[in-house]
Amino acid sequence: MMVEIERCSHSRSGWECRGSWTDSRGGRHSAEVAHTDINDKGRSLKARTGPFGVHAGSLWQDTPLLLAAGLFLAGGAAIVLLSRFVNREVAQVAQRILTDPGPALTLLVDRSTARRPDGQEYALLRLGDPELPLPPGTDAERYATLRRSDGRISSSLTWSDDEVRLLEPGRMTVEARIPHLDLQSGRPRIENAEGRLLAEIVRASGHTGNVYCIAAPDGTELGRFARLRRRTWALRLEPGCSTLVADMVLAHLFTVGRAA
Repeated sequence: MMVEIERCSHSRSGWECRGSWTDSRGGRHSAEVAHTDINDKGRSLKARTGPFGVHAGSLWQDTPLLLAAGLFLAGGAAIVLLSRFVNREVAQVAQRILTDPGPALTLLVDRSTARRPDGQEYALLRLGDPELPLPPGTDAERYATLRRSDGRISSSLTWSDDEVRLLEPGRMTVEARIPHLDLQSGRPRIENAEGRLLAEIVRASGHTGNVYCIAAPDGTELGRFARLRRRTWALRLEPGCSTLVADMVLAHLFTVGRAA
């Protein structure tokens, strides 16, 4: 098509010229025309429309932009496909955690409840539990109780951006903690009140996504968990895992893990 360049103005990036043309149906159009300058004002130029608007001359002048756009789209598509592949692999691991035979305790853990695969409730996170007074200096939005299926309070917990603490019910006596979350995000340590290592949460070898092992100080696997879907984890606790470590892992999933 032929475009008549009507006016040009100077900008920081150079000359910006507008032109008008008539389409095959007689319709009149006006737009900015790329690859033109003040010397083209008043001239009729051969132009075409493309992905970046109307431009005079050859499409080869837009090659760098087209290549950049193509690479961007290809990279975005690759990231989406890789993410779907990893999420599908992790979900398959989570399903195996729930179905593997053996004496281990298997649980589905979401934002506030841990249930057995048959739907039976095992533990419940209760925020702002009215049966226990809020300890002095504690943020009400970051204080909760951990209740068993029979309603019994097994422990209470509080958390900050840097630490998750498991407390004796109704008291501020620390039973276990995961300290320094920012410094050990790749290998959180579960410690007792004196700072002795009880277990570590480590990424499971051979997996690229959200699959973790609970390892004793001697390396024995006490359990593992994997993300089944958004904000829901499949958790397996071996018979050798103590109640304290198990509750601390639940506290971790109820707080740090709830965003995953």
